[in-house]
Amino acid sequence: MTTLGKLIPTDPESDDLVDELIIISDKTGPESLAWLTGYGVIGLYLSVVLLAGRYTRAIFQYDGAYIMFHEYPNVDELLQLCSDIYLVRELKEWKLEEDLMAKLIYLYRSPETMLRVTKLRPYKPKLKQIKQD
Repeated sequence: MTTLGKLIPTDPESDDLVDELIIISDKTGPESLAWLTGYGVIGLYLSVVLLAGRYTRAIFQYDGAYIMFHEYPNVDELLQLCSDIYLVRELKEWKLEEDLMAKLIYLYRSPETMLRVTKLRPYKPKLKQIKQD
C-alpha cells in the first residue's frame, strides 16, 4: 500500500491549506489467502457463514443412528459372532461363513432382535456343587 500526502489550497484565492491524503491500495490479498480472497468479499462472507452454520448444526444435531449402533450395553455376543466369522474365513469354510454373515446382517437389520441379543444380563456366578459323603 502506498500513501501520498500533500497540502493543497481549498480556494485558489485564499491562503487556507487543507491536507489531502491519497491512498493507493492493491486489490489482491496476501498469497497465503489467495484461494479464499479470490472469490471476493461475497465469497469470503459465504464461506464463513456456511462454515459457522455447519458447525452449529453439528453441535445441536441429534443422531439416532449413532445411539442405535454405538450404545449397546453388552456386545459380547456380537464380538464373538464377528470372531467366529473371521475364524471360519481363515479356515475357508465358505458355507458356514455365509450363514454367520447372514445372522450378523439379520441382527443389524432388526433393532428388536439386536436389543434382545445385546441386553445387559445380571451376573450370576456358577456355584460348584460339593459332594457330601
